[in-house]
Amino acid sequence: EVGGPLFRDRVYFWGAASRQDVSLNEAFQDTNGNQVRSTARLEPVTAKINANLTSANAISFYFQRSDRFEDRFGLSDSRAVEATSDLNIPTDFYKLEDNHVFSPDFVVNAHATYQNPRYDRNPVGGPNAQVVYDVNGVYQNGYRNYVSRNPQYQGNVGASKFFNTGKVNHELKFGFNYRRQVNDSSSAWPGDQIVASEYSSLAEITRGVHTIYKTEYYAVTFGDTLTTGNLTVNAGLRYDYQRGKNLPSEAPANPAFPDLLPAVQFNGNAGYPFQFRSLEPRLSATYALNQKKTTLVRGSYARYVDQLGALTYRLSGLPATSGYYYDWTDANHDHRVQRSEVDLSSRGFNGFLANGLDPSTAPNSPNILARNFKTPVTDELTIGGDHQLFNDFAVSATYTYRRAKDLQYSLPIGANASTWVLGGYATGTAVAANGFTLPFREPFYRLTLTTPPTGQEFLNRPGATQTYQGVEFSAVKRLSNRWMLRGSFGWNDWTQNIPPEAILNPNNDWLLGGQNTNGGLVVGYSGKTTTFVNARWQFNMTGLYQFPLGINLGANFFGREGYPQAYYIRACSRCADIDSSRYRNLIGNIDSFRLDNVYDLDLRLEKTFTIGGVSLSATAECFNVSNNNTVLQRFSRVGTFDSRPGRNTFTQDSAFNTIIETQSPRILRLGGRVSF
Repeated sequence: EVGGPLFRDRVYFWGAASRQDVSLNEAFQDTNGNQVRSTARLEPVTAKINANLTSANAISFYFQRSDRFEDRFGLSDSRAVEATSDLNIPTDFYKLEDNHVFSPDFVVNAHATYQNPRYDRNPVGGPNAQVVYDVNGVYQNGYRNYVSRNPQYQGNVGASKFFNTGKVNHELKFGFNYRRQVNDSSSAWPGDQIVASEYSSLAEITRGVHTIYKTEYYAVTFGDTLTTGNLTVNAGLRYDYQRGKNLPSEAPANPAFPDLLPAVQFNGNAGYPFQFRSLEPRLSATYALNQKKTTLVRGSYARYVDQLGALTYRLSGLPATSGYYYDWTDANHDHRVQRSEVDLSSRGFNGFLANGLDPSTAPNSPNILARNFKTPVTDELTIGGDHQLFNDFAVSATYTYRRAKDLQYSLPIGANASTWVLGGYATGTAVAANGFTLPFREPFYRLTLTTPPTGQEFLNRPGATQTYQGVEFSAVKRLSNRWMLRGSFGWNDWTQNIPPEAILNPNNDWLLGGQNTNGGLVVGYSGKTTTFVNARWQFNMTGLYQFPLGINLGANFFGREGYPQAYYIRACSRCADIDSSRYRNLIGNIDSFRLDNVYDLDLRLEKTFTIGGVSLSATAECFNVSNNNTVLQRFSRVGTFDSRPGRNTFTQDSAFNTIIETQSPRILRLGGRVSF
């Protein structure tokens, strides 16, 4: 890190660069029985120039290059080492900003940004591997590649005007923001783009895609901050217009079966099928109860809308890799699919399609939008207060209530609440290697459509809402008399409300967080293999004490409730119904089981030496001082229940409840910093 003036009182420069290697001993072994290690390498480079062109104008330019390299990405009990990927995510970010003071009561700010993230996920097995989904439900040899380019442009203009009307002070604010993003991505299975499923004796013959879509966001904000006496009021209004469309895309033919999956060209959407317009009011007020303003009460109301995001590509004629399943017999036992081994008369296995998409619909979209499809809306209300007990000590408390509606959902086209029948009950008892025993009896339902759906219909789930209530407490003792302390505690209750009319698919899908549990927890998917996020409480305490001789000791203590450990059962194995294997039925409720609570104590010791105009700081930091080994992630799939007539058998997954991730061990880090 380095910085300083290029031209005194005019132009300043600052830059920084670093490299961090993070290696993990994974909870898996390779084919030779050796423990697998994965490594992520982070290499950010940052630079900034600030220039005061005149006394009323300041301009700045910011650049960041962020490189991330990661091997063994995607490693899990369902993907062998050769089926993992090498991940490369280089991102360039540029920002040009200008601030101009036209007068003491009128200020304008404008900035423009350009971001160009790239995402390359290349299978370790190489581009020509024959992917096998073996009898244990594990991908071998290779996996699907994915490459994406996402250039993003953004421009923003804001202005503030200050004036008085009688005894009321005003700060009038106006803002306009525009953002455009293009997502250009390609994905395909390697080699001949066929997955040999020994698990179900099926050949999945697919076709890769090159899909491009564009989203645009316009936002206009207008507000006023009014101050009079001990009262401050903020009132504002925001208008959002967001839209998305698919651009021309293509899918090359399957190299081994071009007659079944030929090359296809998609010309793009004629207009913008996704268009959301939203008006969002904002209002807040703060009142000081006494002349010294040591006690404040505050409240606010605001409405927010979800952004369009990646939903746009769903209406592309080529939204994702697609294909058909055929019966397959590995006659020569070489773990490869030859044309002579495929029963082409079994096309689609009763309509079972790869990714749930019918390739024959291309170049038309296999998915559809319901009429009046909306973006989700969240209303938020907060009430709180702050009180200064002493000159250097204050406490705060805030209650938050949120309610979300117009939740988005998807169903196989043609399906509704009446097109499902009870298929039976998945029953059994799973016993993990650590002795944990899980008996279960969960219903599963079959779709009764006579023809396979081409894809999914996207709609707003009728009557479904989410409610959040939370309380946060904090106390701050600012740095005085050589010590400071900051502490906070939060509790929340985030639940879903599912009336009968909202249950359009009676399968209680684990991947959707137990979609049909009325009053159940709302959980977020962490992006890890099997982890859902919902800690109902957490706390954090940070402190510092300054000893003589320039020695500082800092500490941070953190704790939270363990995340839900939700188990699920695959209720079908090649069941004779449409799309059955897409549903992973939740066992019990999403929080019937939880992982252990997490606690972490970190310490930092610093000593500063000063020699002339040079300052040297030596540091020693210890993370996870108590060396806790708390389990953060366990394998959630219990196994498979084969519900075909005459079978009704449960096969336990060998990895059930095994540990995937634990808390990082104690780490000691030594460092130094020179300032001059």
